[in-house]
Amino acid sequence: MHAEHLTFLVVERDVLVADDLVESLSEFHPDSTLIVCRSIEDAQERLEAGLVVDLAVIGVRSRDGDVERLLAQLDGISARRIMMSDKLDNEIEGRQVTITRPFVTSTLRAALERLLGTPGPVA
Repeated sequence: MHAEHLTFLVVERDVLVADDLVESLSEFHPDSTLIVCRSIEDAQERLEAGLVVDLAVIGVRSRDGDVERLLAQLDGISARRIMMSDKLDNEIEGRQVTITRPFVTSTLRAALERLLGTPGPVA
């Protein structure tokens, strides 16, 4: 069982994808707090209002808003992040892992383990 409480932010426009992400994150870390934003702008507003998260999962599309500003905000609170993109191959860079969309649970889990460590047994 995880000893620390984590807060996850999911930024994803597609409701079904967001639901799958929430389910996967809940399975990986059952005691976490999960916050879902349907747009980059909503996530930016919440962070500006003082939201602090440990990890963000961000679904990125070329038509989305100012992703760079959101990434800077997340850097400001030292949040780790998983970027989902339909244009990039899986990559690891510092506190960020990029995975291709559509994601599969095993790829998301590997990214979570890379950023957060291997979870303990669920009680």
